[in-house]
Amino acid sequence: MGVAKSPLAQVFAVQFILIDKPSPAASGPTPVRIGSGLGVGSCDCQGGLICAEGRYLLKAGEDLKAVYGKIVAATGDPDLDPDDPCTVEGTVDIGARTWAIKRASSSDIPCAQCSNNPLTPTANRLRVWGEYEDGSIESCDVTFGGVCANDTQCGGGLIIQSQRFKEVPTLAPKRWIVQAQGFTDKRSAFNGVWTLELTHGMHGVWDNAGGKKVPRVELRLDIDRPDEWRLTFAWKRAKAVYFQSNNNWLWSKENDLLFTDGDPVKKGVPFMVRVVPG
Repeated sequence: MGVAKSPLAQVFAVQFILIDKPSPAASGPTPVRIGSGLGVGSCDCQGGLICAEGRYLLKAGEDLKAVYGKIVAATGDPDLDPDDPCTVEGTVDIGARTWAIKRASSSDIPCAQCSNNPLTPTANRLRVWGEYEDGSIESCDVTFGGVCANDTQCGGGLIIQSQRFKEVPTLAPKRWIVQAQGFTDKRSAFNGVWTLELTHGMHGVWDNAGGKKVPRVELRLDIDRPDEWRLTFAWKRAKAVYFQSNNNWLWSKENDLLFTDGDPVKKGVPFMVRVVPG
């Protein structure tokens, strides 16, 4: 028989998954995209689409590995079912420790109900699950008020951005090789040769599937700033991030990314890290 948590323990429980969008109903209505062509896979439900964004906390020094979202019933404690066609997997940015479930990086979330009157929005409950590198699951809910609109809270400009990323797989190698040396102290684990595989085919993300037993290394064409490449090393509480402009990027040759967060010597990191097509 399980041991019930005390009221004090429940009050001070750590919330690892944080939702920034949609906002709680008390903060104002949330736009719900309605119209034609809103199907999401094989999910069969009535309603429109929303986007979701947020942050996460490290758990026992480990990063978030995956994030999922679904519109759920007003009551109950639903478990994560990744095979549910109405559950949408998003993307995780370990460099910024943020997550997103939106069409620019994965897909919007279906089944949101809405009202045509912004003074009387329709109540919805969104649950977001986060899966950590150790396999543990954390979740967070938000109850928001849906108002029918022609786009989601994340804005229409992201449609163009999403179309741009559909070209990435045809232009890019399936893997990049990272040649890292010169890291010291708590970042010395980043030294080595890392093979990054294309993990989100339409969204410009390559990683080494690390994070639990070895550092996680991720290269991405930033979905929020599509003219910028970012290379992130993360291991426990240590992190280093490198940048390069997309204007200087070569798909078929080596590329150098630069450290811009202060003096690299004082930080114990190399000024530059090179990636080459695998």
